[in-house]
Amino acid sequence: MIYDPSTKGAPSEEFLTGCAPGLEAGFEQQGLELQPGMFDAIDASMIELADNGDGTAAVSMAGQEMGMNVIKADDGEFYIQAPM
Repeated sequence: MIYDPSTKGAPSEEFLTGCAPGLEAGFEQQGLELQPGMFDAIDASMIELADNGDGTAAVSMAGQEMGMNVIKADDGEFYIQAPM
């Protein structure tokens, strides 16, 4: 899930409505089309995090940097930190 700064955790419905087009455009720029189940093959053991020293962690998968960070929210869960 995407981190929502207004809730400091899980995204609100308003946030999701506003960010979905931007996320889809970002995937399209990379030549990817979002499809149901496209992330089903990802296993947690494939994901690695590297502490950025600022409360976020850089994400890599199978040794390849993903160009995104995660942040641990007040609820204790990790969320993808994306510029919106």
